[in-house]
Amino acid sequence: MALGWRGALLLVGLLGLPVVVAILWQSRILVDQPREPRRRAISSASMPASGTRLLLSRSVLMFFAFFTISAMAGAGISSWLITVLHQARGLAIEAASSVLTGYMLGMIGGVLVGGWVADRTARHLPFVVILTVGAAALLFLIGFVSLAELPTIGVLFLAGVMTGASRTPRDVMVKDAAPPGQIGKVFGFVSSGMSLGGAIMPVPFGMIIDAGRPDLVLVVVAALLLLSLLCAGGARVRYRRVPAAMAAAE
Repeated sequence: MALGWRGALLLVGLLGLPVVVAILWQSRILVDQPREPRRRAISSASMPASGTRLLLSRSVLMFFAFFTISAMAGAGISSWLITVLHQARGLAIEAASSVLTGYMLGMIGGVLVGGWVADRTARHLPFVVILTVGAAALLFLIGFVSLAELPTIGVLFLAGVMTGASRTPRDVMVKDAAPPGQIGKVFGFVSSGMSLGGAIMPVPFGMIIDAGRPDLVLVVVAALLLLSLLCAGGARVRYRRVPAAMAAAE
């Protein structure tokens, strides 16, 4: 209100500049795999898949579906949470906006927590499963039970923390599933699922609201989160061990 929508957009754009500077300043830590090919001859049978064959492999397709379905769930919250809480739970627009803000803040903090955990354990999938199931349970709670403003903010904040914390280990799983030298290609393909999921679901959620059942939106969101876990469980993380095995054989 103090800045107006033009000022708010300008402020958001300016906030991106320090992020760009930080990335350029610390870009050396982003180099994870050697750029130069190994000089030692490797038989064609031991070479990992690449190109179209890689992108259509089971692991990559499962991660693509995982990202897509997760984004479908996220679209329901970012696009319709305020409307759902206002129509189905009777919260004022201002209060519902505060709930969405709390959820987003929780996600930001959760990403930091998830990064800290991902650095200290190799068991990323169980961590993702536990947090996603917990977030889905909290969304089911809000979907079925009417709570006051402050409890709703607290529950959605915790759901945001769990959702955000599950994302960093998820990204590490994708990284581990990519063959050496193919991380950019795999991430580019898999991440496109986020745009796809975010684009196709706001309309179906809007149709549910127009049908007079806004209370079902969070239920569907929670179900999508649980469905995404089937895709994560179907992926196979294997390529990350290839460089170490080659190094040990030399």
